[in-house]
Amino acid sequence: MRYSACTFLLVLTLLLSNTYAQEYTTWGLPDGAKTRLGKGRISTIKFSPDGSQIAVAGPVGIWLYDARTGKELALLPGHREGVSTSVFPGIGGVFSINVLAFSPDSKLLASASEDGTIRLLDLTTYLERHTLLENKEAFVNRLQGIPITALVFSADGKTLTSLEGIRERRIKVWDVNSGRLLSDISGRKGVPLIPDGQSRLTLNNAADLMEYEHDVSLETLALSPDGTTFAAIKSEIIIIDGVPGTAIRLGNVLTADLRPILMKTKVDPPFSEPRKLQSTQNPIKKLVFSPDGTMLAGVETKVSIAKNPDIAGEHIRTTRSKIRIWDVGTGNQLSTVIPQQVDSQRRGPFVVFSPDGKTFATANEHLAAVQLWEVSTGDLISNFTIPHPEPMPPRDRRGAINLTFSADGKTLAVATAGGDSSLRLWEVSTGEIISTLAEHPRLTVLPINDRAFISVSTNGTQLRDIHTGKILRDLTEIWTNLIKSINEIDEIESSAFSLDNTTLAVGGKDGSLQLWNVSTGKQLLTLQGHTDRVNTLAFTTDGTRLASGSRDRSLRMWDVRTGTLLLNLTEHINSGRKLEYGDGTISPSAEWINNLSFSPDGRTLASASALGTIWLWDLSRQQLLTTLTTHEAGVPELPVIFFHKIGLAFSLDGTRLASGGENGSVMLSEVSANPNPLILKGHHAWSVKVLAFSPDSKYLVSGSRDNSIRLCDVETGTEFTILRGHVGAVNALAFSADGLTLISGSIDGTILLWDTKKILQAVRK
Repeated sequence: MRYSACTFLLVLTLLLSNTYAQEYTTWGLPDGAKTRLGKGRISTIKFSPDGSQIAVAGPVGIWLYDARTGKELALLPGHREGVSTSVFPGIGGVFSINVLAFSPDSKLLASASEDGTIRLLDLTTYLERHTLLENKEAFVNRLQGIPITALVFSADGKTLTSLEGIRERRIKVWDVNSGRLLSDISGRKGVPLIPDGQSRLTLNNAADLMEYEHDVSLETLALSPDGTTFAAIKSEIIIIDGVPGTAIRLGNVLTADLRPILMKTKVDPPFSEPRKLQSTQNPIKKLVFSPDGTMLAGVETKVSIAKNPDIAGEHIRTTRSKIRIWDVGTGNQLSTVIPQQVDSQRRGPFVVFSPDGKTFATANEHLAAVQLWEVSTGDLISNFTIPHPEPMPPRDRRGAINLTFSADGKTLAVATAGGDSSLRLWEVSTGEIISTLAEHPRLTVLPINDRAFISVSTNGTQLRDIHTGKILRDLTEIWTNLIKSINEIDEIESSAFSLDNTTLAVGGKDGSLQLWNVSTGKQLLTLQGHTDRVNTLAFTTDGTRLASGSRDRSLRMWDVRTGTLLLNLTEHINSGRKLEYGDGTISPSAEWINNLSFSPDGRTLASASALGTIWLWDLSRQQLLTTLTTHEAGVPELPVIFFHKIGLAFSLDGTRLASGGENGSVMLSEVSANPNPLILKGHHAWSVKVLAFSPDSKYLVSGSRDNSIRLCDVETGTEFTILRGHVGAVNALAFSADGLTLISGSIDGTILLWDTKKILQAVRK
């Protein structure tokens, strides 16, 4: 698998030691699990109106904290089991809760998840009161947008208004007590800008013609704080008084009746031909009401793409943002603000008003700063600088993803993205951090051996007991020193640790290969031979040998102690499937080895290519034992095919090899010249990246991008059970030496410890 230098450093980055209170590590566990480490990254946050609680939503669910002490109060469910969020089926992703809303009396919490579900949760009992909306589809396509973009309670708390963001832009009103749908004004494709039966607006002829020839959905919508009114902008620029511009309309959420154009914004540069406006996107991408509904903020984002003068064929994307504040009653523009800019941003900054509406805060997902502005003048009041752990890769030093003020306006909660996903509470008057809610940074697991594993996050790196998850040793200082030592490597493509955790192998983009002492942070050896990026690395169980696969199509084995090249295996070249492009060219990527695995005794080596070919090598005879091509049929032929990775694992007795395909199949093969593979298809169309055999070689577990872990009988291939607990692709699996514990890691940022004895007992019943 390909790693950038930043990604690799993130896996090793940490500063502070981190302990887990036994209380919440057992909250909301799936059947068969005994401990969860990590709370998952943050997707959205919200203060309760009474200021007593703060809700923090993420992939695990919704964490409720005491706003004064930071103590965990509850973990509430956040998504519907069995639905996978994905950009495309088979690629996978991480569930998140996108929207939270407290009732005015702070006794109810409404949540909207990326699976399209709206829940109403009772905060006195911590139980679900109603499921208001449930998506029945098997997949949620992120390319279509966020399913639910807003939730707002009425002032009396009796109704909840929801705004759907996919396809039809539906606005619905729900009865809180019964969960009944009261109204739905979706109409046809989106709420029409001009409702049927209403007289035409006074625009110029070209604009009128465009208006009625093309019924375009309303793209930018916002709900007023009391849920009675929506603000909308059509997705295309229109001509207003002969000038290209943007018209903001206000409408009734129950009737869809629209008021006349209230706010107008000129669009620069002007366009001379109205017909060309059909392909011109409206620059205003967000609308935000003030807490009392008297003001409206519009976030204008303009993107320009220009050729890079320094690099031929590349382009520079520049995004510039502007925030306009209007008076809702008069339509007059009150102020204009240009927040701190960043070239790499793809969307405008986040905007949140203070409770009294006199100030508002802005933050950018790619900048480590929060800015506070005065509404009436647009003057900058102050900057808050978001601290990042050091050392930390610049690519992962993300800015804010969500902002929220406390009810009294004295505290600003800032949730950050990236590798150090965290929640900090700031004192607005001083710009000082009051507290930080820990354990939300993404937690990565490195299964070192069958007795202990390493957990890595920006909060710390620890060696942990595989049965309990308890910290055996804090490795923060060691890992920090190691990061600093290898920080000069431009781009790291692959890495591997010896099972005794003493040696780190690092492969570079330029074909360089280095060995490092983990404890001292000193470089041990440089291994010379590869001429192109090193895709994958693997140590033998005893740590004396290292295998490396490169994009130069070579497969090499090294003596770790001396750096001597022991083998240069070449029989796989020209033996695998080729990728043929439409122009007739043929890619050699079938021989780009991107995964390796040694048998426990070190006598056999399995290597896999991105196109699904697997080669088994007899290392004692230094020759190819057999070639397995079954997985080739399940790999789609795409230009980015070399990013696909076939999972590999040997049984402890070395007699079987398990491999996972891109189409969700798992293959069990005998380690022989005639492997006679057995095919399992439990994961369907979702790729299988990680596999592990139980110590007695009787059971096999497989982890997939469908977020599940499947347990099967090795002899028959019969699937025993499915473990569902992660809400993101499973990327790590390992058994304890006695087989009583299974550890799993996921891109959802959490680690689960499973009680295998309990799981098997339940299966036998």
